Amino acid sequence: GKRGRGGRGEDIIHVAVSKIAKEGESLAASEAGVVRVRTFFQYSAARQNGDDVDVGMMYMNNMEGSLPAWLVKWFSSVGLPKYLNQVDARCRQLTWPDA
Repeated sequence: GKRGRGGRGEDIIHVAVSKIAKEGESLAASEAGVVRVRTFFQYSAARQNGDDVDVGMMYMNNMEGSLPAWLVKWFSSVGLPKYLNQVDARCRQLTWPDA
């Protein structure tokens, strides 16, 4: 979605919202030894700030179990930094329509 003041000095923020389906809507059945995420949401917002792009993200999940320590360590040291670098690279490629 967009939010804006309109007119001169327009401040448009582009927002994307992701969330998991409601309980009972296409959720995978529980399975022994498999960690499922039953609650999930992510909000992402971007706005032009001169020649730069301001980006904000909020993420939350609630898993049914624990992840192995090696996976948590990999995600925090490799997976998340790689993802954030990809977001940064894509933001630098954005072009904004003239207001």
